[in-house]
Amino acid sequence: MAEAKAICGSCGAGVTWGAERCAACGEPLVWQQGALRKCDVCGQANPPGAASCSGCGARLTAGKARSVEQAVRPKPKAGKSRGEAGSTRRFEPWQIISFVAVGALLAVLLYVELARDHAPVAASAAPAPPAGMPALQAPPVTDLGPLEAAVAAAPDNADALLRLANALHDNGMYLRAVETYKKYLRLQPRNPDARVDMGVCYYELGLTDTINQGRYFSLAIEEMEAAFRSAPSHQPSVFNLGVVYLQKGDLETSNRWFRKAVELNATSDLGAKAKQLLEQHSFNP
Repeated sequence: MAEAKAICGSCGAGVTWGAERCAACGEPLVWQQGALRKCDVCGQANPPGAASCSGCGARLTAGKARSVEQAVRPKPKAGKSRGEAGSTRRFEPWQIISFVAVGALLAVLLYVELARDHAPVAASAAPAPPAGMPALQAPPVTDLGPLEAAVAAAPDNADALLRLANALHDNGMYLRAVETYKKYLRLQPRNPDARVDMGVCYYELGLTDTINQGRYFSLAIEEMEAAFRSAPSHQPSVFNLGVVYLQKGDLETSNRWFRKAVELNATSDLGAKAKQLLEQHSFNP
């Protein structure tokens, strides 16, 4: 069962809400609020300073911003302002020589780092973790060949379609995964897990395609609500609805779904996460 995620401010990878570190780059995560501008036409939440809505294209008007927490890197501590630094002082010759030497060394290090970043890397190579940190395992890439062959041999085999859809989802091929989930759901329309997984695919597409974000988020909500209607005790559909509405900046609706997730099972992993998110993102009308 997939889980809708937030975005790491360092590398852009998906991260679990409330996680302490990004699983992709290892950066510590700080959860802080950022203002989102809500569209008066379609209700889509937009980034600060946006002139037009990413959902419907309407021009955004000034108004009270809604807020939602995002995962970002820790901000560096601000230094003293020029006025606080004291009066202008003269540097000794040895100090100037030291500054020049340090600057040259930094330039060389920067050149080496950039050259390393642009060097081709073997497909099987994995970046070394920072010193003192445990190795981070990259998500496995599933070989689609046998799964696609199984579907080609039996196009109406629901189990084969579901295995292929899940593998496409795991590999980040969300559009193909959606189409395969649709084929599966025509055969098994009352499987809430598959329907929520398809909704999470729409959510992931919305995170990367800001132009069509509003449409993708709406499709995600539509599928997750359909899963909940078919199985009212299905906690993953309820929890993921809370996450999508939280990402949209609708804290009131998000809180309602998180509270429902806690009511269904407060001791489960999703129930515990829902309680944590309610504490972090409480709605006060």
